[in-house]
Amino acid sequence: MNVDELVQRYRESGLDPDATDDDMLYLRAYLDELKALRPDATQAAELLREGLGAMSGFLRMVTDEDHPFKTRKMSVQDALEIAGELERYRDALTGLRDTLKVIVSVTAGIEERHANLITLAKTRAETRLKNSASQQLDAFTVMVERLQVILQETLPSNYAEALQVRFARELNELPARAAKGAKA
Repeated sequence: MNVDELVQRYRESGLDPDATDDDMLYLRAYLDELKALRPDATQAAELLREGLGAMSGFLRMVTDEDHPFKTRKMSVQDALEIAGELERYRDALTGLRDTLKVIVSVTAGIEERHANLITLAKTRAETRLKNSASQQLDAFTVMVERLQVILQETLPSNYAEALQVRFARELNELPARAAKGAKA
């Protein structure tokens, strides 16, 4: 199954963790695809078992006092048998090494993509928070402007001007008050 099919499956299932957009869905699909491609550790264990079995067979053959090459000169057949056992052992270890390389590589890829997913989720949350704060500030600005228009229309001009000066002073002092409040 490829990534596009996984994303389509997520959409059809209604999966929406934290209001996920397409980028999040693709990252999640890549992560799932990597998990599916990860070799099974039992394969590495089987290769190790084969290698150890081959080595123990070789060691039994070499240490067995009754083995023909211990009691007489080693025949060509004995040498080929030993070489075959060593070759099986080498092949099993080579297979184990290759499998472990794949496991380490895929695991690193999964960890990297998982970290990317977390980073993207954090960035999206921060962006949404900033967008929300910006929308609130815009709404507040509109409300203040409307209030100024209403006050100018209803108050005598000298009161309206005094009120605007007071608003300007209060708004200018707001950042200093906010910083002071944050320290406390």
